[in-house]
Amino acid sequence: MSFAVRHLNCHAGIVLTASHNPPEYNGYKVYWIDGGQIVPPQDGEIIAEINSLGFEDINFKSDESLIKVIDKDVDEAFIEASVKNGNFNAAGKSDFKIVFTSLHGTSITAIPEVLKRAGYENVTIIEEQAKPDGSFPTVKSPNPEESEALSMAIKRAEEIGADMVVGTDPDSDRLGIAVRNLEGNMQIVNGNQAMVLMTKFLLEKKRKKVLKEMNLLLLLLFQLL
Repeated sequence: MSFAVRHLNCHAGIVLTASHNPPEYNGYKVYWIDGGQIVPPQDGEIIAEINSLGFEDINFKSDESLIKVIDKDVDEAFIEASVKNGNFNAAGKSDFKIVFTSLHGTSITAIPEVLKRAGYENVTIIEEQAKPDGSFPTVKSPNPEESEALSMAIKRAEEIGADMVVGTDPDSDRLGIAVRNLEGNMQIVNGNQAMVLMTKFLLEKKRKKVLKEMNLLLLLLFQLL
């Protein structure tokens, strides 16, 4: 949804979702023009409008001419953009083993294809959790940031000697990962740790690029001298 709002130049977007929450918390998430979930002041303005309405004011007469059903074109655009912007030409992709679980959610329709096109050939999907199912039969809570939710994927990773586990929550806006540490064991990396690792990687890539450009500039200056 974050991608689609901007890709289609929409003013807002709504996701009907249970996320990783219990069924009694089913609801929807609203996204704003920037692709992010609503924050003040929009959230307050929306709830104020809702509270100002009486039940008799709700219009249940639909106008189907205002509805446009999107197809796989947006999925394809999302996959292409993901691969284009997330491809750092990393070495050893074909040998890097990933175990992926969608925890009975929606990301099964996109992430395996993204990984495939990005060059990751050794991806093992946890089939027991691949079918979308709002009852989440194999976990207590499908929150990939919790060790219990990733236990099946981590077990499979240990069995096949995988390098990394990736899990997403049912509406695919929450990520959990585990990597093999220096002792050779799978270790869950929380959001803060993942941010530090990714920032370090990006800074190193930027540093190498800057040094390369500086070396080229110096070479050009020497040639001019």
